[in-house]
Amino acid sequence: MGYYFINSAHEGMIEKILVEKDSYVHEWEPIFIIQTPWKTKEEVKWGVSGNMKHIYVSPGDKVSINTPLAIVSESRSPAGSD
Repeated sequence: MGYYFINSAHEGMIEKILVEKDSYVHEWEPIFIIQTPWKTKEEVKWGVSGNMKHIYVSPGDKVSINTPLAIVSESRSPAGSD
């Protein structure tokens, strides 16, 4: 079990947060939607299932590549792809 930072892979603005703090997230579940400067919408997903421990951003926040978005505490339960 470990803690994982979820960082932005895109530059843009946080359009929507699809999970809440302390909620359980499944592997590859969309967590954030970022609107890029080119007006495309990119989903942020992560390859770990676990509990959302902290969310660093809010809708409307501007982010750059590698901006920390959240921390997930990995679940010990096997994921669907395990």
